[in-house]
Amino acid sequence: MKIIIQEEKESKNKYDLQLKFITRALDKTTWSDDIKHTLDKMGFCYKKQNSRFLDNVLYVGINLDEFSAKKDGTDDKKRYYDRTMSFESSESIITSASKAVKKINSSNYTNIFYQTKTCGFDADERKYFNKKRSDYLDTFEGLLHGDYEFSKYKNKKDKQKAKAKPSKTLYILTSKNKSKKEIQEFENIKAIINGVNLARDFVNTAPQDFYPKTMSKEAKKIATLDGLECNVYDEKYLKKQKMDAMLSVGRA
Repeated sequence: MKIIIQEEKESKNKYDLQLKFITRALDKTTWSDDIKHTLDKMGFCYKKQNSRFLDNVLYVGINLDEFSAKKDGTDDKKRYYDRTMSFESSESIITSASKAVKKINSSNYTNIFYQTKTCGFDADERKYFNKKRSDYLDTFEGLLHGDYEFSKYKNKKDKQKAKAKPSKTLYILTSKNKSKKEIQEFENIKAIINGVNLARDFVNTAPQDFYPKTMSKEAKKIATLDGLECNVYDEKYLKKQKMDAMLSVGRA
């Protein structure tokens, strides 16, 4: 899936699916009775972090309730949303976003959009946020994680089927006040996930196909692409440096 970040005002694309994250129970003040009733009937529950398609919208649950702090005299609403400070809540958002992409990839939808301003928190709730990183960046990280696929050992028939499927594009629509810092944060996350996915490829490759010599070739390739220096040492060097553990792993 191709993921494109653009300002909402710039977007002139036609979409066939909207992605929405739900972080609290559906209530009458926010949702129509029809939507609430249908999603309830379909078994949607944000606490279970499940997802459901309804009227060209994919509703995805994110359970943050368990991260709420204990009562300590702090204003209830502020205390409730201070939970987003925690590492665990970020993980919950990332996990739900990752599942959402996998569900989209298994569907027939091709042009999807997600508005960062509607990722489950309204303007009134957002004023209580005090995170170093915005919740939509956690969402962005999850979307990138979920799009990973290891297909090296798939047979020719499966690879041809995958190629025959229409390409999918997810547009992340940001506000017009998007800062240079936010753009850089998006790019930083993308670079990190690209590195993570490369490591996942290496780990998922069978040992007989990925051994020290293969790894050194890949390392040189990465260094060349990124303008880095790469030094590869042989067994003599490892023995001289008494790096016996590494030699043992290499032989295995």
